[in-house]
Amino acid sequence: RDGNKLSETRFLKFTLDQEVGLDFVVTTVDPSSTPSEGYNCQTAAAPEIYKHSDPDFYVDKNGVNVITAESCQANIEQIQDKILPVGDYVMEIAEWRFSDTETREDFPARSCFDVSITL
Repeated sequence: RDGNKLSETRFLKFTLDQEVGLDFVVTTVDPSSTPSEGYNCQTAAAPEIYKHSDPDFYVDKNGVNVITAESCQANIEQIQDKILPVGDYVMEIAEWRFSDTETREDFPARSCFDVSITL
């Protein structure tokens, strides 16, 4: 939350040799948390929102953004069946809680994610 720190954002590179529809899923594995029943991240007044991981990701081709995935869903971010043409891509992955000024001070200083890109 205090600037550009080492490893605050991670980048993955992938290449497509044919146009395909892809599913992207980024899931938080640490810190794990379980939202309460009926949890709704759209309710800004809900204090629970600030204790759950909120991964976001972006995909660029030749420096131009082609996917922005920024929901407030706890512990997961996903885009399904996104058709991308042939080329080289860079995927940027970040924890929104590290940028959010409302995040609680006791939120862990590290978040780990599983990333999958599938046909």
